[in-house]
Amino acid sequence: MEKFDLQDKQYSFPYHYLVDFQNSTISVSKSLPWGHEYLTYVGAIKQEIEKIKPKSLLDVGCGDGYLINHLEMADCRILGVDLSQRAIRFAKAFGKEESFLCDSINNVDSEFDVVTLVEVLEHIPDSEIDQFVCDVTKKISIGGFLLISVPSTVLKLQKKHYRHYTETLLDEQISRSGLLRKLRSCRVASNSRFKSFLVKLIDNKIWTVKAPWILKLLYFVINQFDRKVTNENGRHIIAIYVNSPKS
Repeated sequence: MEKFDLQDKQYSFPYHYLVDFQNSTISVSKSLPWGHEYLTYVGAIKQEIEKIKPKSLLDVGCGDGYLINHLEMADCRILGVDLSQRAIRFAKAFGKEESFLCDSINNVDSEFDVVTLVEVLEHIPDSEIDQFVCDVTKKISIGGFLLISVPSTVLKLQKKHYRHYTETLLDEQISRSGLLRKLRSCRVASNSRFKSFLVKLIDNKIWTVKAPWILKLLYFVINQFDRKVTNENGRHIIAIYVNSPKS
């Protein structure tokens, strides 16, 4: 519970909403140095969802609901579930109350075309990871998809995380369900020093740049780094699996 509490306490403020999908900018009224990185991996998941065009979607560990509240899918039944009451309060405040549930996924009684795990698996203890993946798999309809984002081992392990990932470790954990087949994976978010320099250039101890056109231009440049990465410098892994039981 110690690591859960570390994450839960961060929801004293809905910090994810400092980033703006529509204008590709980061609010600097509060500092969010990893905001561009957050936009990159959440944006990658969002694009995959829009390609699939599901009729139903479950976001497990939805946090403050940033992903769900930025999906424009009128014909899609969407539900976000999280154990943090603080996070769910923010999710409902920024979105529709009926779209969010503070509960375990075991109490969600339906299946979905797409289930997402955005930076969630690293919060699950080693002793519980197999059961958690099994529980998540049960919520994916036959032929449905599991979309995952996890921090890679390029990033230093944070106190609130149990592990960071390589593609091999992620595949091993997901494959234990016996039902999910990997379609593809990629890495996003560069570990480039030049990218870090650009971020600090607009938000540092001396000055803060607030001009929207500069922030948008900066995001465009940074995004070029964050979408063209290798296993050696990619900070996050994006993976897509399909629920395809063995015959």
